[in-house]
Amino acid sequence: MSPPRLSVGCCAVGDPDEIAALHAASADYLELPVARALMVSDRDFETLGARLAAAKLAVPAANVFLPPHLMVVGPAADPELLAAYASSAAERAERLGIQVLVFGSGGSRTAPPEFSRERALQQLEAFLRVVQAEAGRRGMSLAIEPLESEVTNLLNTVRETAAFVRERNLAGVGVLADLWHMEREGEDLEALTDAADLLRHTHVAAAGRLAPGQAEDRIEDFLRSLLELGYRGACSIECRWRDFAAEVPAAVARLRSAASAAGWERPPGFSRR
Repeated sequence: MSPPRLSVGCCAVGDPDEIAALHAASADYLELPVARALMVSDRDFETLGARLAAAKLAVPAANVFLPPHLMVVGPAADPELLAAYASSAAERAERLGIQVLVFGSGGSRTAPPEFSRERALQQLEAFLRVVQAEAGRRGMSLAIEPLESEVTNLLNTVRETAAFVRERNLAGVGVLADLWHMEREGEDLEALTDAADLLRHTHVAAAGRLAPGQAEDRIEDFLRSLLELGYRGACSIECRWRDFAAEVPAAVARLRSAASAAGWERPPGFSRR
């Protein structure tokens, strides 16, 4: 049996220049930020939809689910407001053909120092159930993105997040593995094994969170582990772009080269360099 092909994409806001650059780089898809790209005026959203349709660029995943001011945990959390936001966001995501909603949003899930951690986790659980219900009835899945401890004080590692999903019996909720955040938390790749059945999506970046091809990385090891665990999802480049149009071709090529070296199928016409 031939190995599977890794679908390669980039996180970006979807402006015309970015879409043109993604096409030039032969990326498979675009990963949009929900808060910035989808939750805009009706007119701007329609413009985005038309732009994506014209470009025939897939958008299978969307990250940055919440703006930082919309709190999920702590005394400022407003369940009714969050539920209304989740419903609108899921409806718009469905219209764009998005399949995976990524919940990272570190600022929104940072509990105040004096606030009960258990209470914060209960609030987080309740919110995730609401989002999963909205996503599930539209044929989408929800993936929690573990974020480094400098970004949030809740769910910092793949292991911790997988355990949270299982202990809370969050049916239908999955986990995203971001190589950059794993490395920042000192988490080894064996953590992927602990979460293998929950992995829904992945992100990568090079050292310094630069674009792949701009610095050293462990992407090959990461992708090899995913392949061996039976992961068949996609992988997005989520990094600090200094010049998106100039850097994205080499970044996509680096990710494809790493995938090929890790045992994934080499795309037609792709030459490993």
